[in-house]
Amino acid sequence: MAIPQGPYYRAVGAKIRTARRAAKVTQFQLANAIEMTRTSITNMERGRQPIYLHVISKISTALGVTIADLLPDPAVLDSSLAAKLEGIPSPQKDWIARVIATETETQNATKISVRST
Repeated sequence: MAIPQGPYYRAVGAKIRTARRAAKVTQFQLANAIEMTRTSITNMERGRQPIYLHVISKISTALGVTIADLLPDPAVLDSSLAAKLEGIPSPQKDWIARVIATETETQNATKISVRST
């Protein structure tokens, strides 16, 4: 039995299901197109199965959407973190928030900018 993978995978699964339905493709047809089982498609759509990058690529191609169309907003991760922090005493929560903010600032400062030459 597949195990729930968390809110991010549920959000990815919902995006896949929405794109599949918009394309008027059944789970069986999508499974055949990407050489997987219908059960795997069901589990992905319900957020119970991790999805590899090459599978996301195959799904996007089969459904005629971009990979970005299948990925949820990063805010999904933020709401997931907030739920995990419930019940933690305020000083520890504040410390965690500062660490995350510092890491985010560091990542933003080190992003590579692409310039045309």
